[in-house]
Amino acid sequence: MARFKKGQSGNPKGRPKNLPDLKELLCDILNKESDDGRTSAEIILDKIRKLAEGGNLKAAEMLMDRSYGKVKQDVDIVSKGEQVGQVLDWDKVPTTIIDEIIRHIRDKK
Repeated sequence: MARFKKGQSGNPKGRPKNLPDLKELLCDILNKESDDGRTSAEIILDKIRKLAEGGNLKAAEMLMDRSYGKVKQDVDIVSKGEQVGQVLDWDKVPTTIIDEIIRHIRDKK
């Protein structure tokens, strides 16, 4: 059974025209100070830190990813069940090999 009659909108007034800016709202909420003078952001981060120290791996991963960036992962490219190549971590490739690849590409032109 339909919730609305045919031709009747479920939202007759439509979306509000002046939605508040989400970034501004988040800034306001996270910068509010509690009774002890700490901001909401500080309280939240302290809670995540305590969870991580208690062995919560998700909390630890969240802190590490946001502090140091996510760990690079090797990705295998597969086509029709066969490996056709692998994405390289260019930081680990010696510069001599990179120079050789560049020379090879230039020679092909």
